[in-house]
Amino acid sequence: MNGDLSAEEACRVALERLEAENPRIGAVVAWDGERALAEARERDGLPHVWRGPLHGVPFTAKDLNDAAPYPTTYGSRAFSGADGERRVPTTDAACIGRLRRAGAVLIGKTNTPEMGLRPTTENLLFGTTRNPHDTSRTPGGSSGGAAAALAAGIGTLAQGSDGGGSIRIPAACCGVVGHKPTRGLVSSAPASYGGWEGFATNGPMARSVADCALMLEVMAGPEPGDIFAPPPHDGAFSAACAEDPAALAIGVLRDPPTGVLDDEVGALFDAALEVLAHMGHGVEPAEAPLAALMEPFHTIVLGQTAALREMLSPERYALLEPTTRSAVTDGERIGVGEYVQAVAAARRGAAAVLEALAPYELVVCPVLTRPAVPLDEFQLAAPRRELWREYYEWHSYTVPFNVTGQPALSLPIGTTEGGLPVALQIVGAPGADALVLALGAALERALA
Repeated sequence: MNGDLSAEEACRVALERLEAENPRIGAVVAWDGERALAEARERDGLPHVWRGPLHGVPFTAKDLNDAAPYPTTYGSRAFSGADGERRVPTTDAACIGRLRRAGAVLIGKTNTPEMGLRPTTENLLFGTTRNPHDTSRTPGGSSGGAAAALAAGIGTLAQGSDGGGSIRIPAACCGVVGHKPTRGLVSSAPASYGGWEGFATNGPMARSVADCALMLEVMAGPEPGDIFAPPPHDGAFSAACAEDPAALAIGVLRDPPTGVLDDEVGALFDAALEVLAHMGHGVEPAEAPLAALMEPFHTIVLGQTAALREMLSPERYALLEPTTRSAVTDGERIGVGEYVQAVAAARRGAAAVLEALAPYELVVCPVLTRPAVPLDEFQLAAPRRELWREYYEWHSYTVPFNVTGQPALSLPIGTTEGGLPVALQIVGAPGADALVLALGAALERALA
C-alpha cells in the first residue's frame, strides 16, 4: 500500500494470482475481472485529494455479505437460485461499502461453509477450499476462502466475519493476520443486527497487522439500526502499530476450555511467550472460567439456526446440506425458556470472564489446539452433536471471546516441522482494539 503501483496494476496482479492459484485452492467463488479493472481505472482517474486511505487496494468479500453485483449465496444451494431479488444485491453490506468508498477495489467473493456453520470451508454449491500451504489440509472456516486467498497472494485485504472464531481460525490455519473487533465496533448492517446475540461481527484480514489496522479504521463505525455500540476507544488503529507499547501486564491462558493442546503448537506458543518477556512485558499464568461459555454459545447458535425453517420454502429447505438441516432440527427442540436461560448464562459467564481477566492489560493464548487439520478430519456424516464437539475441541480458544465481545487478534508465530502455520491469539478488554493491534505489530516485528 505504498503507491508504487497504480490501482489498475495492483488489480491486474491480484487477478493474475487468482487465475493462477484459484484452480488449486478454490478460494474465490465469484469474480469479474473486467469489472474490477474498470473500477480500478476509475480510481486512477481521481484527483489525489479525492483518493481514500485504501486507494486502489484489491480486496475480497466473504459470501455471507452483500457485495454488489455478485450474488450472496451463503455457500448454500438453497440461496443460489435466480428466483428472488435478494440473491443479487443492488447495494453493499455496510462494511463492504465503507471499504469501497475508501478506494479499495473488489476483485471477487470468497468461499464459506453453508451459512458459516463450520470451522472448515466446503459446501455442496462451490466445493472445497484448500489450504495453500498444503492442499490436503483445510484453510479453516468459516472465512476460509478469505484466508486462503490472502495466503495465495490473491488481493491485499479480505473482509471476514467471526461468530465463533471464523476470522481467527482460518487466519491461524493459513498464516495470515485476522482481527475480531470489539462487539459493535464494525456494523453488521444491513444483513444482521445482533447475529447470534451479538457474538458475530465483521472484521479485517490481511498479511500484516498494520494492514489489518488500516482496514479496521475504515470498517469501524455505526450504522442506522445497530443495536450494539462499542465502548469508548481510540480509533487510531494504524498509529498504534507504529511503535512498541510500553511494558504490559499480560495474562497467559495456556489450557484450552475443551480439547488437548498439541505439543508442537504448545512449544511454538511457549517460545512466543519468551519473546514477549524479552520485550519487557510481564507474562504470567491467568485463569478465567472460559469453559462455562461453551454450552450457552452452543444453545444460542442452534436456536437461531432453527429460523432457517421459516426463511425458506419447503423446496428450498430441502436443498440445505444434511449437517445444516440437523442443526435446524436440534435447534427446534430448544424451548423458549431454555433459550432465554442460555442468553442469561452467556451474559453472566461473560461478566465472570471479564472480571477474572481485569488484572491484565492483555491476554494471550493459542488460537487452535492443533494446526490446520486434514480435509477429511471431521466426518460430516457423524451425529451433529458429536461433530460439533470435535469442532470445539479444535477451536475452543476462540469461542469464549465471541461471547464476551472482546477484541481478539490471530497472529502467525511460526510453522510446524511439516510447514503448517501456528498462531497466537491476543485478547484485550472491550474497546482495547488499538492496544491489541499494537502488541500484535510489535510481536510481528520481533519475530521477523
